[in-house]
Amino acid sequence: MYKTQLDYIFCPFCGRYLEVTVEEGQELKYCSQCKWKHYLKHDIAVAGIAVRFNPLPETLMVLRNREPNPGKWSFPAGFVNFGERPDNALIREVREETGLTVVRAKLIKEVVSDDDPNRSPKQQSRFYKMVVTGKVKNQDQEENSEIKWHSLSRQIPVPEIAWGNHELLFRYMQGDVLSFMEWAEYWKSEVR
Repeated sequence: MYKTQLDYIFCPFCGRYLEVTVEEGQELKYCSQCKWKHYLKHDIAVAGIAVRFNPLPETLMVLRNREPNPGKWSFPAGFVNFGERPDNALIREVREETGLTVVRAKLIKEVVSDDDPNRSPKQQSRFYKMVVTGKVKNQDQEENSEIKWHSLSRQIPVPEIAWGNHELLFRYMQGDVLSFMEWAEYWKSEVR
């Protein structure tokens, strides 16, 4: 029989007894020694890629304000909660982090990575291209300190990006400008 996430008593990484804390209104178990947190989630993350032209292409990113990878940029992203569909998780995460509404989204890439083995080994990430609308507003300053449209121009340095799979997609978008611009024209976001 498989153990569920609710069965953890000891940290799966260092063996220490797990304590209980509250984060974002939910109780979760955590390890006070190695700082591992036991989120009640699937090991599936979703990330949304929105593009606008100002006049050159830019993509929406958030600056992380907490572990892991504080001070680094990522696409708006988060984990799928128990009982939640990945596309609904995307809508929720984008709204929570940026204040924007996802009008439409399409899955473009699924990857399995070990970018953060202490948090979620062999985690599946689903990347969606999305159209968003509304005004950008940092809804959760505890999680993200800034929200910014980053230029996709090769002339501007790539920001320091939190996750390897996010960086690969960012660099892909920079390198494949012609087909990316065709893609972005169709999926253009209407944001202020």
